[in-house]
Amino acid sequence: MEQKTVTVSLGKVFKWLGLVILVGVIVFIFLASQSGFNSGFYNTFGFIFSLIKMSFPIVTLVFAVTFVWQLIKSFTSKTPEEKHTHTSKLTKIFIAVLIWFLLFAGFTIINGSMGVSVGDDVSYNEITTIDFDGGGSRTLANPMRQSFGSNWFNQNENGSIADTREFMKVSYSGNIKTRDVKDTARDVRGIIRDMDGRVDSENVSEKYGYINFVIPKSNFDDFRDEIESITHKKLYTENTSSQNLLNQKQNIEEQNNLATKSLIELQEELKTLSAKHTQTVATLKKELTTIQKQLADTRTLISKTTDSSLLTNLYLQESYEQTGENQAKQRINSENTQYANQKNALDQAISGNKGTLQSIANQDQKFTENIETVNGSVNIQWINMWQMAQIFSPIPPVFVILILLIAVWYIFLKKKNIFKFIVINW
Repeated sequence: MEQKTVTVSLGKVFKWLGLVILVGVIVFIFLASQSGFNSGFYNTFGFIFSLIKMSFPIVTLVFAVTFVWQLIKSFTSKTPEEKHTHTSKLTKIFIAVLIWFLLFAGFTIINGSMGVSVGDDVSYNEITTIDFDGGGSRTLANPMRQSFGSNWFNQNENGSIADTREFMKVSYSGNIKTRDVKDTARDVRGIIRDMDGRVDSENVSEKYGYINFVIPKSNFDDFRDEIESITHKKLYTENTSSQNLLNQKQNIEEQNNLATKSLIELQEELKTLSAKHTQTVATLKKELTTIQKQLADTRTLISKTTDSSLLTNLYLQESYEQTGENQAKQRINSENTQYANQKNALDQAISGNKGTLQSIANQDQKFTENIETVNGSVNIQWINMWQMAQIFSPIPPVFVILILLIAVWYIFLKKKNIFKFIVINW
């Protein structure tokens, strides 16, 4: 049986292949540019790759069914012209399948090299939620709000302008891009400890790292220099902010003044109470002494009197004076009891006030320690080679790729019939 060969210019194949790729790249660059070459690039790439990945089985199945159908038609052809027609269609399907598989393979390779998963939303400026290898997730946006809480940013600043004192609380947030997250995290921890700082929390995986820390304010400038020296300046960004906590200081001072004033008033009240009590007891004791002297005189008269009528009167007087003595003693006891109760209440109030002053002093000490430290965080993000090229290249790498594709396409346009695909029809 005579064999026929169908030849297809490889130049034409690459011509159309290059045209398809070129149009695709132009559309891709346009879509990416609409939202910037950071998150926009990766979001657009992920979207396109997602569509290709989802449609791959269906398109491949369509190609396979079409190929089998044309192959059957080729075998069952009754005339050479029909056989040639079906053979030509088989060749075109083969070329289309080749282009389709090359396109899928190219996107798969690029996706793997960039480390971008389908649907990922990656931004240089902010990472909303990061899933770590150890499980769970952590929100890294606004690290300063994490460190100090929302109330730290909502302090009342309506104080008098006459008070020009400054109690500045400094906060720091650093972002480092690196090819080795774990080594960089170890270097950051070493710098923090060298600066007499403290690591409060950390979470490090292969591609992401987060370290929350506190360092003395006096070492902050040296800390920034050391952190910046870890990597290239284009791979490091920082955000340093400060806020005057004068309102907190004023509140502490106001509380201290009120507590001090209250303590002084209580102590004065106790002093007045003690003096009044001393005077009252002295008066009551003087009255008691007078009554007791009168009672003693009456009893002396009773012992010397023999007149029965006079004795009756003296006994009545003795009874009256004895009652006065008992009443005087009761008044003294009542005064002592009342004084003891009032003094005990004042002593408790004074003790509680002193405790309040001590608590305020502790609060003031913590405030001082707070403004003398810097709370901060360092976010470490793994960077792939594509991102490195984006950062260090004087022009966007996508344009370099575009230029190379145009050059290759142009070369193949000029070189026709370099090779031939041979499809044997038997």
